[in-house]
Amino acid sequence: MATRSVVQIYEGFLIVVGMICLSMSEENISLMKTTNQSTTHQTHPANRSVDGCLDQKFNNDCCSHTSPDESTAWWRVDLGQPSTIDNITIYYRDGKASRFAGYRLYVSNTTSDDNVTNNGVLCYEDQSSTEAEVRLVVTHYCPYVAKYVTVYNFRNNPLRYNWYNENEAFLELCEVQVFGCPVGTFGNGDCNEDCSGCNGGICNSTSGICRYGCNPGRHGSSCDKCTATCKQNKCNAETGYCQECETGYYADFCDRKCSTGCTDSMCDRINGHCTGCKPGVHGENCAKACPTNCKTNTCNEDTGHCSECEAGYYADHCDRECSPGCKDNICDQSNGQCGESFNIAAVVTGCTLGVFVLVLVILYVALVKRLSRIQSATKPATK
Repeated sequence: MATRSVVQIYEGFLIVVGMICLSMSEENISLMKTTNQSTTHQTHPANRSVDGCLDQKFNNDCCSHTSPDESTAWWRVDLGQPSTIDNITIYYRDGKASRFAGYRLYVSNTTSDDNVTNNGVLCYEDQSSTEAEVRLVVTHYCPYVAKYVTVYNFRNNPLRYNWYNENEAFLELCEVQVFGCPVGTFGNGDCNEDCSGCNGGICNSTSGICRYGCNPGRHGSSCDKCTATCKQNKCNAETGYCQECETGYYADFCDRKCSTGCTDSMCDRINGHCTGCKPGVHGENCAKACPTNCKTNTCNEDTGHCSECEAGYYADHCDRECSPGCKDNICDQSNGQCGESFNIAAVVTGCTLGVFVLVLVILYVALVKRLSRIQSATKPATK
């Protein structure tokens, strides 16, 4: 018996802690809202169930009460606007489990006093088979969007179970707490955060995670905005990667600018390489200036080689000077040779070479003649 008592106390402690955590994590959006009920017994109106009083002792004037001698009974709260509901906690009158047994919990966006059971979604139905199973403080997970919450009960003849109270339907609700937030909002106890980017503005009232995806221009579990430079505000709903970029931007989120040297500010969507370069620049990102001596500042976009050189220069980058003897200071761009020109250095070199050759020839002739005279002088006289 002692062990059972300890277990029951521990279970009770867990229930209380759970209720406190639930009530702290979200806002009670039914507090002080408009209420109605099928009938009212004496001076126990419907609004006592949303006044913040959790006392379950009936004589303390904290509970609503419908009239006896009815086969059905209902109580309803108007949340004021469509709201994303997470859970609903009910405090019922102490000691009256046989009256509460068999109740149903509905949520809806419209009302009908004559047809409660067909108006909205059945969130929960009590099917306790014994009176001990009926919990008089109970929290139900009810993840719907609704404007109205309705508690309903009925008694058939014959009764479902013989421990039910007589053929009379009662509702004696001491408090009904609806935890959630108005559509488009969420927050940890205050509903001050915005989730209007969610499809229909419907998100988890605590975390802000969207329940049914995102509106266009949003992405991720919380439907954050696509990057402003995504073209037509379109991005992947999961990753947020832009489908296309606005002109002048690139990368997954289109958050990097194309080089200022790109023609019309256009570059590759993935790597940022320019699709074309403005005059005077070259390279993958068109960020390198053409060589100084390129004629009209024009060079190949890929290599940077000059299309033509200014007068007096040659080579791929026009960084080598033509010979000063080239006519009009112009030489071949590939090899630096003078074209149709009067090359003074070449003339001087040619003349010098000619004189040298002529001197050699003269010396040679003189040498030959001298050798010939020597040979003649040394021959014996002929008799």
